Amino acid sequence: MAQTEYERSDAAKDAEQAGEVSRVNELIGLITTDVKQLVADEVALAKAELIPSGKHAGIGSGMFAGAGYFALNGLSLWFIAGALGIGRLFGAPTGWASLGFVVMGLLVLLVAGVLALIGKSQMDKVKGPEKAISNGKAVIEEAKLAITRANTRQQTMALEVKSMDHPDLHNPGNLG
Repeated sequence: MAQTEYERSDAAKDAEQAGEVSRVNELIGLITTDVKQLVADEVALAKAELIPSGKHAGIGSGMFAGAGYFALNGLSLWFIAGALGIGRLFGAPTGWASLGFVVMGLLVLLVAGVLALIGKSQMDKVKGPEKAISNGKAVIEEAKLAITRANTRQQTMALEVKSMDHPDLHNPGNLG
């Protein structure tokens, strides 16, 4: 039995649609592979950017901890010096010892101040993964553009197919 022209065009459409599906599946596979590689690259970039910042953050927090320790010790010495000074007011035999505590308290607070300044300078060097963030934003924008182009192409193809399926186009005599 011979196929009519209309049946052959349906068979051709089915074959074309099957080819389209195959190409779409292949593209999805390629996109999946590319996205996996892109994510791995972005993670590696973020790690490379964060390692030096992590080092500075660790040093800075250590310096702040040291500054806090020495500041507390300085305050403790001032409390002891104050206690000895008050004791001297009441005639206790500790005269010059309280002056030693005051001087020692000042030295310890000076060390705490230096450590705090070093800690602040180290913390100022801490930065986020700026390159990874900017690359990620660029990739997202490119993906949005690609999706928009794909949607536009799909809509165009759907309109073309719809116009080909219109019954009046197959029989020009019906148009008038």
